[in-house]
Amino acid sequence: MDTNASVSTTNSSFQLSYHPITNRSADHWQQTYSAWQDRLRYEREQEKVLEAQRLRFFGGEAGDEVSLLEPMLKVVTDLFDGNTDYEDP
Repeated sequence: MDTNASVSTTNSSFQLSYHPITNRSADHWQQTYSAWQDRLRYEREQEKVLEAQRLRFFGGEAGDEVSLLEPMLKVVTDLFDGNTDYEDP
């Protein structure tokens, strides 16, 4: 019984199916990298827009800690029931 033939057949088919991405062209990799960079650039721009919007709505300075923003906003909105603007004590 020749076990080398079956092993080499198994290994060669495994190698071909295991590395299908090595046959891609340089243009494919360049396009993929460009798309990745474009997505990162878009995400950074969106973060800047959201930061500017947050500053416009809530004040503060760029780079302020934002983890307290939601809890502080909840405290302020919980002070008002939504029906009364102001009650004179």
